[in-house]
Amino acid sequence: QVDAAAVNDVAINPNPQGPALEFEFDSTRPQLTLSSTHTYFTRISPIPVVVAFTEHVEMFGVDDFTTRGVAAELENFEGYGSFFAVGVVPQAEGLLTVSVNESECMDLAANTNEPSNTLTFMFDTTQPTTTLTSNASMFENTSPIYILTTFSEPILSSTLAHSDYTVQGSASSLTAVVNASAQSYSAYV
Repeated sequence: QVDAAAVNDVAINPNPQGPALEFEFDSTRPQLTLSSTHTYFTRISPIPVVVAFTEHVEMFGVDDFTTRGVAAELENFEGYGSFFAVGVVPQAEGLLTVSVNESECMDLAANTNEPSNTLTFMFDTTQPTTTLTSNASMFENTSPIYILTTFSEPILSSTLAHSDYTVQGSASSLTAVVNASAQSYSAYV
């Protein structure tokens, strides 16, 4: 702004105070963080992803996401300013990553965004199957009888308990369940 009476015209008339021009200098690139309520292993689709920018951005859209691994579609994109959300729909089981590359959008000063963090998911909708094997014959006169339970894929060991087995016939009960590996468990009847 030019102060009042800073200059005079040829008739010695002083100038009035001039209008002010305001500028905000911004050279900081917007940063963003991707988050989800789902952990690495998930069977839920769509996988909700939230995008939080450090400031208001323009020109950010569903096409600015990058997915790698299994094919995925993006749906229900919404948001404005600095918060956005999208649903990620995997098209097959397997490893899936979601990210936003740098320079996909910009803030009001035309600074382009930094790259986001990468979310990684293992999408798995197949139920584990079980196989029971034993070294005992159909007619056995020794006790306990060793039984090996093998699952078709790793399971959460905390989810398998004595009460998950059904023992029929003259055997009284299952006496122990021991984790042999992420897919195999030993039991004794």
